[in-house]
Amino acid sequence: MSKKLISLVLALVLVLSVGSAFAVSSPSTSSPSTSSPSTSSPSTSSPSTSATLMTNGTVVGVLSSLGIELPADFLATVPQPADASEEEVAAAQEVLEAINAFVTANDLPVVQYFGLDVQAAISEKLPLNMVADDLVLREFFALPLNAMAAAYDPAYGDIIIQMEFPVDFAEGDVVVPVLGILDPETNVVTWIALDAVVNADGFVEITFTEDVFAQIAEDSITMLAILA
Repeated sequence: MSKKLISLVLALVLVLSVGSAFAVSSPSTSSPSTSSPSTSSPSTSSPSTSATLMTNGTVVGVLSSLGIELPADFLATVPQPADASEEEVAAAQEVLEAINAFVTANDLPVVQYFGLDVQAAISEKLPLNMVADDLVLREFFALPLNAMAAAYDPAYGDIIIQMEFPVDFAEGDVVVPVLGILDPETNVVTWIALDAVVNADGFVEITFTEDVFAQIAEDSITMLAILA
């Protein structure tokens, strides 16, 4: 075999060997995957911030602080949350959503939604070892008190409304109801912190005074927040 032919053969072998080496060691040129994560992955969306009225509270008794027997015509005006009209429910829902939006946007305790004077009144009703910021909103509902306020007579003394809730309250639990009185003309809500205790049956006994009833007008929309 001539030297020229041998040189050509060796050169061809060398080219093939180098080409094979590059074919094995070259990194892949395929693009990284751009597919979306599996839909079975845990959701990273924010939790819902909507709030719904709690209308399962039930009035189970009405008493006079003076221990007198209340007349039948007055007792006939005692409302249930389920008696609220669509307008009253819608108004209370709007207020509840405003409370929820405030708490969520500012990352603050619910009590700070209320004015400083209301916060102070709430604090006065708490034991020394508790602060108002510890309270949470346990119940919120429309409670149409208009007819009851119109029929009220100061001779009845304070009126104690006993309410039962799906939430399990126990005797001695700290509960502060806050009554909201909405003026439909100005859309302003007046908030009043009320006295309350939980009795041995787990019923929340809420006290309504003459002054409270005097602030409820015929066209007022009334709602109750239960802080505990």
